[in-house]
Amino acid sequence: MNKLSVNALLIANLFFCSVFSQNKENQILTAEKLKKLYPEEKVVCLSSKVVYDFSILKRQSIDETVTTTENCHEEIISLKDKSEFFNTTFYDNSSKIKSISAYTNKTKDKNFLYNDFLYGGENIHYSDLTQRIYRVFYKSMGDIESIKIKKYYYSIKYFTSVYFHNSYPIQERLLEFHIPAWLELELLEKNFDGWEIKKEQFTNEDGIKVVRYTLNNINPYKNELSSIGRSYVLPHIIILPKSITYKKKKTSLIASIDDLYKWYRKLVNQIGNSDETINPLVQKITKDSAEEQDKIKAIFYWVQDNIRYIAIEDGIAGFKPEKAQAVYANLYGDCKGMANLCCEMLKVAGFDARLAWLGTDYLNYDYSIPSIIVDNHMICVLDFNGKRYFLDPTEKYMEFGKYAERIQNRQVLIENGDSYIIDTVPEENISTNLKSTVKEITFDGQYLKGKAKIIYNGEPKRAILNEFSTTKQNEKSELALFLMNYDEKNINVINQNISGLDNRELPIELDFEFELFNQAKSFEDEIYINIDMEKDFEYYDFSEKRKNGYKIPYRVNNETQVILNIPLNFKIAHVPKNIEIKTENYEFFIKYILEENKVVYLKTIKIINPFIYKKDFEKWNTMILEIKKIYDDQIILKKTS
Repeated sequence: MNKLSVNALLIANLFFCSVFSQNKENQILTAEKLKKLYPEEKVVCLSSKVVYDFSILKRQSIDETVTTTENCHEEIISLKDKSEFFNTTFYDNSSKIKSISAYTNKTKDKNFLYNDFLYGGENIHYSDLTQRIYRVFYKSMGDIESIKIKKYYYSIKYFTSVYFHNSYPIQERLLEFHIPAWLELELLEKNFDGWEIKKEQFTNEDGIKVVRYTLNNINPYKNELSSIGRSYVLPHIIILPKSITYKKKKTSLIASIDDLYKWYRKLVNQIGNSDETINPLVQKITKDSAEEQDKIKAIFYWVQDNIRYIAIEDGIAGFKPEKAQAVYANLYGDCKGMANLCCEMLKVAGFDARLAWLGTDYLNYDYSIPSIIVDNHMICVLDFNGKRYFLDPTEKYMEFGKYAERIQNRQVLIENGDSYIIDTVPEENISTNLKSTVKEITFDGQYLKGKAKIIYNGEPKRAILNEFSTTKQNEKSELALFLMNYDEKNINVINQNISGLDNRELPIELDFEFELFNQAKSFEDEIYINIDMEKDFEYYDFSEKRKNGYKIPYRVNNETQVILNIPLNFKIAHVPKNIEIKTENYEFFIKYILEENKVVYLKTIKIINPFIYKKDFEKWNTMILEIKKIYDDQIILKKTS
């Protein structure tokens, strides 16, 4: 090599090192700025571009004709030295990950690792959903990793929605759909209001319609306890494939609920129920039932009590119910299998029972949207004596004619031969969930003693029955005690009696006597008394760190009355103030009534809408703070002699 060539090589190397050094400095500056914006995050995605292409396959059934390819390319910067970044992408029997790779400065990252794990969880017997968890190791702050993932959907009907958010911050998110002329496709935009989403639409040189959405500065979406379903709050796009035109022939895909029901109906027709083992079971269960409704109850309650609910999500099995005889033989099933068994048993007994699909209140959709995204549950619908009943055997201890909160006021798609019926599960009055507490406390000048009756109905009653059913026998007495003393060591419960634990159609009633310790404190000639030991919703204020809205399990209707009897040689010097807060979503009412030698404490709490959105946290927290002030205040008695 001559001297000129050596000098040229040295200059090139120096130039490369200079550029690399300058780029690295810029990357560190970028990371430092982002660290101030996201102090709790390890990484930030600088850019995320996802492109969706659609293909038509020949010689396939019409259900599987159109496929989808998803190409995702993200540039992710580290905000720390020597950090690890883990993320997950999913696939199942209706999709696959064709490739995944990572690059640093255009060089393939040899330290990039990934592993596949079947998704599992409580009550999930089997799921074909697989997690591909991948790991990126960053040496220093400002390092940028380029990650590319290619995913393939075997059928467009399983490609249902696209969200902008992820578990990490994203500076720029671009979603681009390439729609060929032969495909009629609707992109339904949900929750776009309040978000600065830029939409572009044009036809490229190949005649492909391009629809592009861009959203910048996206905060991370975190999974938190009791979060409102993301379909209520996050912007997303629902994919609605209407039809294809192939060889001048137009074929419908899922253009309407008619098409959706046809596919569901096709799966139902493939179930293959057999009554050989179901018949004798029904005869045995209903032999002592004098009335027709008693037979229905016997069947409905038997499925609740004897079939264990487990989730089964395995390709078509995630939509197609298991055979009734198989569910009976196994004594377990998912919602579809349990609904099918319940329906088949009712049919054998001579009743008009049908399968029905619905979406629980976790989903913010109804049947105006023709897509499998609308459904996440199946029940049995019974028409009996001119009235329609919605039977959900997955809900343990649900009495006949009552409905779980999660399916109330939800649309239902009911099978009706080759046609269908759309109906709505009735919404029950909030009084159904009444929890009534009545206590009478006597102060003898030194100690507080009393008696109480607490009655549980509706959802709180079912919650207790479920808790008792999963509690070990030797621990049930402790659970019962907790319902009476709230794990408060200053309450000694005596002479207790509990009824209703063995009959789902009756309320649960707790009758007991009690002694209160350290709740009457003297200071000179004054006595300070606390008579509200429950303090409902005292800890239901929400931290600024919480990212998502909060979903209370069910509508709340608590009524409390406490009577405090006072000795003749005392007078009432002070009671906490009354309060009444009433909105369309909740009501809090506390009142102290002064009578001769007694104080009557009344408290009513109604949570009419159990969805508490993040935008309402400030107002909610202010209300809870006012309630806490009253809880912290005390009744003051003063000696008169």
